[in-house]
Amino acid sequence: MRNSSTGTGRRRSQPARLALLGLFLQAVQLAPFAKADGNDWVSPLYIERLSNGQYSPPPGSSAARQQIINSATWSAADGPWSVTNSKVVPASKNNRDYLSWAPYWWPDCNWCGQNAAQSDGKEGTDPEWQGDTTTTKKGGPTPGLPVLSSVLGAATPLLPLPPLLPRDVGHIQSNTARKARPASSPTSAHSSGFRKVRVRPSPATTPAPTPSTTIHKRGGSNTIYAGNGHDSGDAKNSGKAAAGGEGSNKCTPSRTSVAPTATWTTCPYKQRDGKLNPDVRSLNNTKDVVSMANSVFYNGVAYGLTNQTVNAERAASFVYNWFLDPRKGVNPALPYGQVIRGPPGEQEGGYTGIIDWRMLMKVVNTVVILRSRGAESWNAVLAAAANSWANKYLTWLQTSQAGKDMLAKGSNNHASFFYNQVIALYILQGDLQGAQAAVNTFFTGAFMKQIIATGEQPFEAARTRPFHYRCFNLEALIANAKMADNLALNMWSARTEKGATIQTAVDFTMTLDAEDEDVTELAPHVSAVAAAYGDPTGKYARWLANSKNTGDPENKAGWRVYNDKMAFYSR
Repeated sequence: MRNSSTGTGRRRSQPARLALLGLFLQAVQLAPFAKADGNDWVSPLYIERLSNGQYSPPPGSSAARQQIINSATWSAADGPWSVTNSKVVPASKNNRDYLSWAPYWWPDCNWCGQNAAQSDGKEGTDPEWQGDTTTTKKGGPTPGLPVLSSVLGAATPLLPLPPLLPRDVGHIQSNTARKARPASSPTSAHSSGFRKVRVRPSPATTPAPTPSTTIHKRGGSNTIYAGNGHDSGDAKNSGKAAAGGEGSNKCTPSRTSVAPTATWTTCPYKQRDGKLNPDVRSLNNTKDVVSMANSVFYNGVAYGLTNQTVNAERAASFVYNWFLDPRKGVNPALPYGQVIRGPPGEQEGGYTGIIDWRMLMKVVNTVVILRSRGAESWNAVLAAAANSWANKYLTWLQTSQAGKDMLAKGSNNHASFFYNQVIALYILQGDLQGAQAAVNTFFTGAFMKQIIATGEQPFEAARTRPFHYRCFNLEALIANAKMADNLALNMWSARTEKGATIQTAVDFTMTLDAEDEDVTELAPHVSAVAAAYGDPTGKYARWLANSKNTGDPENKAGWRVYNDKMAFYSR
């Protein structure tokens, strides 16, 4: 039977809450390491208890549960995925290095003898585009961390030491006022990881470049400032300098006929925020990492709901192919993520490329479900390999220039999604204190400036697609709060320096006219807030009852399952 609830005052008995949280933490430790949905996290304990009948399904969710099960099958038909199948390789010439191009950067060729700059194609936004590009706040690094208790509401209890929890982790401290160790500081207590594989190429029509025409540099100054939503002087001038300088009449020499791929390394590139360069889709890595993670997640949740072995086997197989295969596994670093193309240079990506792997959280969520259910397909060999990969990637995030730039410059959704990955990687390795520290670092750091008193998100509002970017950041914030919830940390009560919570931001966004953007992007977040904070006035239920808001008249969306009130523990 479902527990009754009344708005924000709903609470389980303390023993029941401790039991649920203890089971989650035990599941995390059981192994030694041992329109597609957006990024999300579903409580593994909730899925387990829903499956074994301890919880009744949320009302009206039967179609959504069946859709998850069906999606596990149809999504798997496109797998397995591997990055090594890409027809375009990065400057390293290593096809196990993940490669993507900065989506909003365009060639500005100014060929000699022509009157117009060459373009890669018709500009515009792409509703299927899964990436993002740089938008940073002008200023310094994230401010110092206040003590945790200053941003939390009601404290959650200390948890008992779960079985098999490494002794050096100790009790889970969820109500003590301590400063979190920065997620940017490498730890040696748990050195394990989780490794990625190369994406299978989707049909790519773009010819492979010659060795001298591979990919190009992303400069740290190529940013736009969130304060006004326009290109910074550095970003503008970088393109102008490459073309001959401010006010220069110089043009780019060319032969009569120039292959389209020549623009990648001959022409300077300029940023047009929100305008997707369609040729970025000729690289399959970006879409394949999303497809892989979604299929892994669907199959993991389907296994949790049905205990069908085939789902666990698919999920484990896809994780192996993408991350762990010793011949094809993706290297645990992103030096060529969101590369800005142009004339020869360092041929590197930048910190914005880290966002390409935000779906890693869904893979970790699946692994925890497989472990908690004792899936035979997730064996000790895979567990050890995954732990090793995760440790290497986490080290790269903490020590690389891209990772350092993210911590110093990331105040918008990039920071939110960065911590999506960091928190998940610690959970994957069983370092629960590390996961909690990363949660605390984010919610007492970058989060503090993301929402003002009205609920507006100024860094996202400055973008050319503001409604989308508000929802995009909310996606990351809610996912971080859900992981924190499973770690006995109540971040639903965390407040920014202006006194706003995640709920404040969702409430504000609900009042906006999406205009020509997609209002349905907000639906999962309204559902999550209703579950986490309660809905005593029914305003969230009324908003969700309008199929124009949800785009889900048949009630098949997965969030109708993931956002059940019974899946939230720390309120």
